[in-house]
Amino acid sequence: MTKEDNESRLRRALNSLIRISGILNSRTDFDRALKQILEEATHLVDAQISTILLLNEEGSLIIRESFGLPPEEIRRFFARLEKGVGSWVVKKGEPAVRTGGGRARKFALEGEDEKLVKSLLCFPLKIKGRVLGVLTLINSERPGAFSDLDLNLVSLMAVQISMDLENARLNDLLVQDGMTKLYNHKFFLQRLKEEIARARRYGQPLSVILLDIDHFKEVNQRFGEEAGDRVLADLTRVLEESVRKTDLLARYAGEEFGLILPNTSGDGASAIGNCISNIVENSEFYHGSNRLKIRMSYGAATLCDTIKDDKQFIRAANENLQRHKLDRETPPAAETVGPAAASRAETPVREE
Repeated sequence: MTKEDNESRLRRALNSLIRISGILNSRTDFDRALKQILEEATHLVDAQISTILLLNEEGSLIIRESFGLPPEEIRRFFARLEKGVGSWVVKKGEPAVRTGGGRARKFALEGEDEKLVKSLLCFPLKIKGRVLGVLTLINSERPGAFSDLDLNLVSLMAVQISMDLENARLNDLLVQDGMTKLYNHKFFLQRLKEEIARARRYGQPLSVILLDIDHFKEVNQRFGEEAGDRVLADLTRVLEESVRKTDLLARYAGEEFGLILPNTSGDGASAIGNCISNIVENSEFYHGSNRLKIRMSYGAATLCDTIKDDKQFIRAANENLQRHKLDRETPPAAETVGPAAASRAETPVREE
């Protein structure tokens, strides 16, 4: 490779690093951002396959994004990679390298992978000595890859990705609710403003739902705050499983949750709110041996000409929420069921 070629690739690498930083610091969906990052890295070294594996809370590597193979093949291939070279890189905190000539540095592949992997770069993504995951690029289309220049470029890219992943994690902490890990009130309102502007620009429907646990304060008074926290955590899982991927779920305040529904009409929002309310009512919640009967009321509103801003939008949803509570004549939120709770169940919980 000539000096001019090296200089050209260095310029490409610099531009890639700038784009990667911009991607992760934007409001792009996290998985979509990882996909774009992999495309940048793959094209930089002319690889055929690439992936980012991140460590989960249990310390296991999981495939967060891949490029160059169908999903079913990715899962089969990287199931071995995660247990082999990926785990080795996490444990050692060092890169694993296999060049196009078949020479391996510090790590050897075996069996089927020996035939499939002609060249490989697997770099740890780490910050302050803490490994976040691994970046892997496989089978460059260039003869003699991966070169020392490739190693240096991907090493720089891995450092940049690691810093930006950590920044993204810290930013998540700023917009996350500490207990439920959902988006918080501040982020919900910020995103709602953005969605209002987008809906009006493209003439698309937009709805919002507020959901509130009926008589939740009675749960805390009767069983203690620990029981209330458990209900919130379990309820969060139920809600996350009940909403669409395109919707944004947040903890709006206390026992109240907010849901932004892009491209959703008023009828659609009402149907979604009713569906979620029924799912929650038919779900089981426990505190010790007590099974708690939890119900939620909801209020939906849809963007229209009379709604001027996010405050009016929320006010409309909240008015419908309060109307729904009154219409239902809601029974106790924490009706207890089971032998251990029989004596308590005789005295219903009522809102003061």
